[in-house]
This record gives sequence, structure tokens and C-alpha cells, in this order.
Amino acid sequence: MSVLMISDMPGTTRADYDHLVAVLGQTLAASPGFVTHGAGPVDGGFRVVEVWDSAEEHAAWFDAHVRPALPAGAPEPTITVVPVVNTIRADR
Repeated sequence: MSVLMISDMPGTTRADYDHLVAVLGQTLAASPGFVTHGAGPVDGGFRVVEVWDSAEEHAAWFDAHVRPALPAGAPEPTITVVPVVNTIRADR
């Protein structure tokens, strides 16, 4: 079942986020199970919202790529997993 992954990243700035995307963006797009990514600022940090084919594929990606790229001493993102029952994509 597809899942919505909501990652809250306290203390993360736009510059921090831009750096992570520059380092990880292409790898993310090519990762098994990845569907889509969106992000934006929230009070006190940044929020990343992604759709994945499964929570396991997201966890494997996170452990292999994101965790090692986090700055030393940075707090771990708080990740919420929500089942996805439907996805509608724009026909462009």
C-alpha cells in the first residue's frame, strides 16, 4: 500500500533544505518506490511530504541516504506515516 511520509525537520532552514536537495535530489528521484516529493517552511523548521509505494522503501532510502547526510548534531526528523488510499496526478 502506498504511504504518505510527513517529515518535520525542526531547526532546518531553507538553505539547509536546499543543500540536502542538491546532494540527494537525483538519488531520491531514482529510488525504488519513490513517487513524489514536496517541501516547505513551517514554524520552527521545514516539512517534507513524500508519497512512496511502501514505508519499507522509504525507510531504506532514509537510512541509506538521508541519515548520513544530516549535519552533525542535527535533530532527527519526526516522521509520520499515513496510508494513501488514492492518488490523483495531473495530466500534463
